Amino acid sequence: MRLLDLESTRPRAGKNRHSRRVTSLLQVPEGRIVVSGSLDRTLKIWRSPSDDGELFVTLGEPVTTLALGPEGRILAGASSGLICAWRLTGSPRVSLEGHRDQITALVTTADGRVISGSADGELRIWNLHTRQSIIMKGHSARINVLMMLPDGRLTSASQDNTVRIWDLSLATGTVLVDQGSGVSVLAVCNRDRILAGGADGTLHVVASDGRILGVLKGHGSRITVLEAVSNDCVVTGSRDGILMIWDIETGDGKPLNGRSGEITSLAILKGGWAVSGGTDSLLSLWDISPSRSTFRQEICRFGVDATITCMVAPPESGLLIAGDSIGGVDWFQVLVQ
Repeated sequence: MRLLDLESTRPRAGKNRHSRRVTSLLQVPEGRIVVSGSLDRTLKIWRSPSDDGELFVTLGEPVTTLALGPEGRILAGASSGLICAWRLTGSPRVSLEGHRDQITALVTTADGRVISGSADGELRIWNLHTRQSIIMKGHSARINVLMMLPDGRLTSASQDNTVRIWDLSLATGTVLVDQGSGVSVLAVCNRDRILAGGADGTLHVVASDGRILGVLKGHGSRITVLEAVSNDCVVTGSRDGILMIWDIETGDGKPLNGRSGEITSLAILKGGWAVSGGTDSLLSLWDISPSRSTFRQEICRFGVDATITCMVAPPESGLLIAGDSIGGVDWFQVLVQ
């Protein structure tokens, strides 16, 4: 396998790229559209590898996160605490006001509610039709990530060192685990095993009832990315520049060395491959299949000062889209050989 940079889609002239850091990429199932959000206060739509990108909306303040909302809406969180929702037509805009600090995470429930987390530790459940919210109290510091469980409960990870699990029908939460350091990433494996990566480099494996199933150690610094590959295999990346492949059943971890900077983004591709991006301005391809020898291949070097900030790999599309810290949104095609 190799990844081919689609040079014709690179906005070299700069007229359609963002003018500041791309903070989030969102793949919209309808029409295989990708939406990008940026600190330049705009959202842009990218419809295909040959598309130069078009302005979707101007938010008026830096965009910090994106998520897919009810009925296919685009959700955007902003630095002030504002949340906005649009249909793909661009209107009408629904504004949700209540948070007093930066929106750091957004998720949508199966029944169409929106849940938001902010930098001050506040969680809210929103009704898009009434624009009213219920505050869920528990965390005392920044919410780093929100994740819905298959059973309809919510998990949240915070800089207050805890992962909490929430019963949304009662708007109450309990501490699932206190890791002793800020929790930066979450994933779920095998439906009921919650994986939490921390600032101290440890990966906690926790049952949904709170039982600690394992504490996996291998990184020397904050875990920044975490992706489940299968029911018993996950991949983590860290500020130490190392990727680790973990067997959750045995607790064994295999380090993949070869980067010179912090890993900031990760995408899992079909066929046992992964792509990582980081502060060293590189996209790297990794063989993560246990049946093959692991290797790393440099795919593309971005601008000298560019960090790859986010990536999406739409299923079955054969495409990888990467956003960077200097406003670029670049497309790559996956070729299996």
